[in-house]
Amino acid sequence: MIAAGAPAPAALTAAGRRLGLTVGRLPNLLVIGAMKCGTSSLHRYLDLHPEIAMSGAKELNFFLPVDAGAGAGSAVDDREAALLAERSNRGRGMRWYESQFAEAPIRGESSVAYSFPWFPDVAAEIANELGEPRLVYVVRDPIERMLSHRDQFARRDPRPPAQALLDERAPYLQASRYATALAPFLERFGREQLLIVDQARLRDERGAALEEILGFLGLDPSPVLASPALADESNVSSGKGRAFRVAEKARSSKAGAAVASRLPRRLRSRVADSLRKDDAPGSGEELTTEQRGRLLALLEPEIAGIEELTGWDLSRWRT
Repeated sequence: MIAAGAPAPAALTAAGRRLGLTVGRLPNLLVIGAMKCGTSSLHRYLDLHPEIAMSGAKELNFFLPVDAGAGAGSAVDDREAALLAERSNRGRGMRWYESQFAEAPIRGESSVAYSFPWFPDVAAEIANELGEPRLVYVVRDPIERMLSHRDQFARRDPRPPAQALLDERAPYLQASRYATALAPFLERFGREQLLIVDQARLRDERGAALEEILGFLGLDPSPVLASPALADESNVSSGKGRAFRVAEKARSSKAGAAVASRLPRRLRSRVADSLRKDDAPGSGEELTTEQRGRLLALLEPEIAGIEELTGWDLSRWRT
């Protein structure tokens, strides 16, 4: 479902026609997660393509309910629920959301909270407003992801790492429940609308991974693969400091979005990287074999679920 009254171009690209896309002001591509899996880098890689316009600000969180914590129930602690509620931009309205996107055959945004398992209604909201967008979901060794997630928020979570990670109400474990997170999207959109990407491949075989992603979108990958900016994106730190978050809020305002859209894409990327700093240096602690075993027992259904969806062998995640 494309924005009512959105201006239409005289013609679409061949890629847009093949995918049934129209040029408007609402997105038809969503990177829905997972958190700490390289989605910030992917957002900028995609924006290098001349037929893709990614939102100037990442994490628009438009489809998070305004009372984002209310539906979470016992799945998340009260403090996390309050933080999630603060991140929702639903109350800004559809005109604000449209203002985040430039006209292009493919318009995208990246909001990892859309796939948090305690928001099962987000998939239905997306379907109601956007029709059938293409969805990209990036996965990573789930325990590595949890450690990175916890390190980013170590300053506001003073618990020992193992205690925090084994807390089933905390976001660290919940955000690594990949198969559970994807279930409502698969039910609503089907497997053909969803591409699952291995973060390790995006890191180590970036060209091949991007070729697959852009092929999923019906695009020629050569403009991205030939871009000198692709190499600039390879060394992005894992955290997002206060300056980065303030900048993201500014860029999501109507005026900020207009300014960001006029900057050259490579310059936008460099500004984002210069603001990206770790929230905390990380605990530096290792999990014991017993602690890893307990986490793997909790995560086994999720790992098996991703294997079933992709046909991958994820035995490396179990060791």
